[in-house]
Parts: sequence; structure tokens; C-alpha cells
Amino acid sequence: MKGFWAWLISAWKSPTSEVESSKLNGYLSLGLTVFFAAIVVNYNFYNLIHSVSFGFYSGPTFDFRLFLVSLIAAALVLFSIILGGFAVKRMVYKDGSFSFNKAFDWYGRLYAIVLPFVALSALFSLLGIMSVSLFLA
Repeated sequence: MKGFWAWLISAWKSPTSEVESSKLNGYLSLGLTVFFAAIVVNYNFYNLIHSVSFGFYSGPTFDFRLFLVSLIAAALVLFSIILGGFAVKRMVYKDGSFSFNKAFDWYGRLYAIVLPFVALSALFSLLGIMSVSLFLA
């Protein structure tokens, strides 16, 4: 965890630098971004339903199925961005040394900048403060 924290700080300072580190840091950064984004989507969805129905909605405030669907959707969106970037770098720019694992590390460093904002947005979603949560997301 200490290695991830040092990697995260270096990613915030210089997101486009290529620093040799553990391969799991990019995966962990992207995984945390996806997890927090799924929390934001799930809780803001139910907060929106509750506010549109003027308080008459008395259903659940957390649905595991919606959370799982939003988790998969956020993961697929990030994966499509990484796959598109990998294809462009490999086929258009003809960079043969750019591997798919390197693409995950590269985009993990880029999305490390977004991670605190999505985490704060998830915190505000859990607290029920939808306006700040939607502003940060």
C-alpha cells in the first residue's frame, strides 16, 4: 500500500512521466475510479428518484443489481478508452514497444488525477448531498 501511495503522489505531480513501478498500481487506480464511479451512479440514481417523486418513493436506497450494472458499465467505458488509446499508439504511431499492460499503467497515471474527485463525489453521494456530488463527478 505504501508503494501505491508513493506512485499516486508521483502520478499527481507528473501524470505523463514514465516511471517504472509495480504493474498493479495502474490497475488499482483504475479499479478505485470504477468503484467510486459506481457508488456515485447508484446513490445519485436513488436520490434523483426520491427527489422527483417528492418524497413518496419508499423503495430501497441501495440496489446491488444496479450497483453491479453501473460497476460493469464504468469498467467497460474505461476499458474502451484504454483499448482505443492502445490501438492508436500501436497502429497509428507504430510504437512497437507500447504493450497493453503499459497502456493500463499509462492511463492509470492519467486517471489518478480524477481519483480524489470521484472519491469525494462518492462520499457526498453516500451522505446524500447530491448537488455537490454531481458537481464533482
